[in-house]
Amino acid sequence: MPKIEYSKVDKPLFGQWIGKFDRVASTLPGNPMFVHPGIATFNIEYDRPTIGFACIDQGNQIHGSRKNFTLKIEGNRFTGRSTATTAFDWQKSEIISLEESVRRQNGSVFYLADLVLHDGFINEETVTCKWSGSHSGNEFTGKFEGRKLRQNEQSAPDYTKSWEDFKRFVADTIQSDRDLLFRSQPSNKHRLNTSFHREGRYDLLRYDQEDCVELEQQINATSTRQYDRNNSSDYGPLLSLAQHHGFPTPLLDWSKSPYIAAFFALENRQACSVDGDNPRIYVFDAMAWQRETTQAHHIADPRPVITPREFPAHNNPRHLPQQSVHTYTNIEDIEGWIRLVEQQKKKRYLSIIDIPRSERKIAMRDLAYMGVNAAALFPGLDGICRSLKARFF
Repeated sequence: MPKIEYSKVDKPLFGQWIGKFDRVASTLPGNPMFVHPGIATFNIEYDRPTIGFACIDQGNQIHGSRKNFTLKIEGNRFTGRSTATTAFDWQKSEIISLEESVRRQNGSVFYLADLVLHDGFINEETVTCKWSGSHSGNEFTGKFEGRKLRQNEQSAPDYTKSWEDFKRFVADTIQSDRDLLFRSQPSNKHRLNTSFHREGRYDLLRYDQEDCVELEQQINATSTRQYDRNNSSDYGPLLSLAQHHGFPTPLLDWSKSPYIAAFFALENRQACSVDGDNPRIYVFDAMAWQRETTQAHHIADPRPVITPREFPAHNNPRHLPQQSVHTYTNIEDIEGWIRLVEQQKKKRYLSIIDIPRSERKIAMRDLAYMGVNAAALFPGLDGICRSLKARFF
């Protein structure tokens, strides 16, 4: 599908808003039926401004669910109505019907399949609306309030380190015997998000059923290895391969090596163009995160997740030299979500280190002596030419 281009005048609102909803009781006096509290993400994609969907997480004791809506947005006001609702069995990693979900949960839950949104207000930061629905003759009403995690201002670093200080940090990390992941960005002006979300896309079911069908066909037409998107052991490597060759995915690249991350932060000397715009390295305690937070095993899991995964290096010669690991996520603002979880758990998972761009020359020379260069990280002619460019120009 060709990308829609909007003018500044008619550009629609799109994005991902995250919020909580409280326990809601039936309007009938004395009725014991309740809608359980939970978290919802409300999403509108860039190229589908009249369609929204909500992913609902009501805790690990209840199946997650997803609701699609048709929307009518006029200025900052909107109304909507649900068009379809599905459930997700997180124990079996399956999309199931509402009837099957109720059966598997022994009839202990119910769904408001037909939901109406009204009195809605939406802008670039927040969304609020009232909702109403019915079940077995009982009427339920409630309110949703969400906000975008993404902030306009850049994230502040935890540390600004010289190259020598960074090497001492690496030595201390090795001594502590902690398994950490590292990611770099040549500029500190941008927050962590995936190439999929940077395209204004949020619907991973649509991505799976439309985009990735075509991706699988095209790659299998030229690849010596045949990928099966319906096989979980193939899907991850397929997305990893596509990611390394420029196709937008909900994966974020990390490395087990702090020095490989430093190379990618410092390689492009033109990326930092203004004062204070320095190369940045993220340090993620992924093992603790995996142990202590919700993890996804299916692209349709509606719960907000960031899931570290290490995929086999099928057909991907860059994977091993770069000591590549990925995180999969359905969250637009990865940093924002991690910070929320850190506040709840009173624990730090993600640290940010900026290295002054004035350190670039000595750092790149140091990395070359370590054997961390483009020729090593990009096997083939591309890597050779990039390495020689860095050496001679």
